[in-house]
Amino acid sequence: MKQRLIKMTVVLVFVLFALKVGVVQTLAQQPTPTPVTSTPTPSLEGRICQLEAMQNQTVRSLELMNDQNRSIITVIGAFAGVLILLQSVVTGIQLYREGGRGKSERVGVDQVTKVMKVVEETLRKRLDAEGRERERAEKAEKDLEDIHGQIGTLEDFRKAFQTLIKKNRQEIDERASQWAKDVSRHDFRGMADELNRFTQDFDSFKTGFEGLEEPRGRFTARVPYIRGIAAHYANQPDIAKQHLEEVERRRKELEEGENERGRDRRVANAYYYLGLTESNFGNHQDATTLFKKANALDPHARDFLTRVVTAEAYVMIGDFEKAKENTAEIKKSAAEMEKRGALRNYHLRLQSRAILIEANMAILDRQAGWHQETQKLLEAVYEAEPHYYYATATLAQVYYDQGDYDKAQELFSDTYKDIERSGHLHAVTETRSRILLEMFTGMCCKHGLKDENMADEYLDRADGFRRRLPKIGNQVCTVFSPLSKKNEQSETIHEHIELIRKGKVLL
Repeated sequence: MKQRLIKMTVVLVFVLFALKVGVVQTLAQQPTPTPVTSTPTPSLEGRICQLEAMQNQTVRSLELMNDQNRSIITVIGAFAGVLILLQSVVTGIQLYREGGRGKSERVGVDQVTKVMKVVEETLRKRLDAEGRERERAEKAEKDLEDIHGQIGTLEDFRKAFQTLIKKNRQEIDERASQWAKDVSRHDFRGMADELNRFTQDFDSFKTGFEGLEEPRGRFTARVPYIRGIAAHYANQPDIAKQHLEEVERRRKELEEGENERGRDRRVANAYYYLGLTESNFGNHQDATTLFKKANALDPHARDFLTRVVTAEAYVMIGDFEKAKENTAEIKKSAAEMEKRGALRNYHLRLQSRAILIEANMAILDRQAGWHQETQKLLEAVYEAEPHYYYATATLAQVYYDQGDYDKAQELFSDTYKDIERSGHLHAVTETRSRILLEMFTGMCCKHGLKDENMADEYLDRADGFRRRLPKIGNQVCTVFSPLSKKNEQSETIHEHIELIRKGKVLL
């Protein structure tokens, strides 16, 4: 009997061990939650999806473990009950046969205690595993709540940031629209500070805001128009071309609050600045093509400035006939405007400039009697506009070249005073224009004031400014020379500066 009992106990222990191994194997086969790696996810949406997936897997694992725990506990409980019952029967029989009640009880208690320890250890491990899973689930849930909270804060920030971007774009657009509508082309020269601030605001927006805008906006064509003009007066011809060519590409666009006349004026001005850039870099044929496009948008010939630079470009390629056609058109339109009482000082200055071009053509052509022809043209300008210092200085050169040094000295002195009063030596920002002005001023000091030191000072500044001449690639901007009456390369300008130091007034 005792041997049979020992066999039964061994069998039951083996069953218990097999059951425990099965449970462990079952647990080992359960899917484990995908661990959250430390690699940063590309976006908030990715983090959210990862956390939600981890939380769902953890919850499924807990549910499955609970079901298994209940089954195992039930089986273990039933097994323990059967075992205890069998043990009690065996113990009773043994007590009856051997009469050793105390010893049997101790044996039974020890065996039951061993079984219960196995059950307790199994349950403890299961509860510990369940506790860890619950902690992970709670942490995942908390992380998910934190992320949702951050999303709300970030969404508010995103909306505020997008509002700021749109406000900046609108302010830039409104400023450009106002200037494109109200500011005359010749007035931009005196707006250096305003144009610089516009440039800073525009460039900051392009680098700091535009790439983050949702959805990406678009400036009106008036913005690149103003930005191109600003670059022109800031000695940045390559940037000027970039923005003004965009205006040309969008030449058919009619902006809000803009009529066709306003649009055509804006596009014509873009052609003007583009042509001026080509002319300044010696590309005079391309310049005349662009100026023609600008003049085509001015059917009433009111744009004197574009016709003036068109005439200058033709002079540079030696086509004096075309140049004279444009200067004659200016003088004709100016006479008609004067009859109507519509001729303003601005138009008068451009008319004087057209006559100065004709005088320069006479100097370049050197036909018989060119001194008298030039003198006659410039005397009329001096009478109408005595403070137009470029015309006065050229007239002084003609007198000096004829040997009338006293008259030349008087005119050179008057020119110096007019330059000083104008304030242009401090206001002009275009490098090539500044060099020309410094060269003329040095000439006036030498032959008018008879002050060699002042003359050298101005001529030194003119020579120093050559290093600041703008470039497009390897091509350097040219400068108009007072001696040759043509656009010259930087090295030639240096030679002409040295000739002025030696007393030369014309080539």
